[in-house]
Amino acid sequence: MKNTIYLLAFIATFIFSSCNRNPINKIFDTAKKEDNVVAVTLPGWMIKKGVSMAMKNDTVVNDVTTLNTIAGAIKKVRVLVKSHSSEAFTADMNKQVDNLSSKNFDTYAFIKSDENKVTVYGKEDKDKLKDLFFYVNGDENMAILHLKTDISIADFQKLNLSFNKDKQKNN
Repeated sequence: MKNTIYLLAFIATFIFSSCNRNPINKIFDTAKKEDNVVAVTLPGWMIKKGVSMAMKNDTVVNDVTTLNTIAGAIKKVRVLVKSHSSEAFTADMNKQVDNLSSKNFDTYAFIKSDENKVTVYGKEDKDKLKDLFFYVNGDENMAILHLKTDISIADFQKLNLSFNKDKQKNN
């Protein structure tokens, strides 16, 4: 009887853990199976180091504190670029990305030009931004960018305001 309970507990744990999988991982897994794909994953420490090196540039001097805070809260960055996308692949990717809304992701921005569409999704947990996902879909090319973060919403809003062109011109 005891072994049966352990077996049922193990099966339940496996089922619940696979159901709670981040839907962005599924998007990356689907895209990586295709031809003409380049994918890169960078750890958060590398992003922080890159931002600290970029701080030597005088144009971002006023944003040092905010940028360091944001960079320190990035856990991982994943980038994937696909060229020569088929219509079937594009339709599948669009379906998976559109499904993010049902997985507690909010649409932050949608930009459409003649041949490209850019959609930005974010997933918040309490006062933190946990995931930031960019989906760029063109006629034959596609790019996705995923930032796994622990950024506070307040810091993210500061960053958004700090890239105002008028602010940079006045300084």
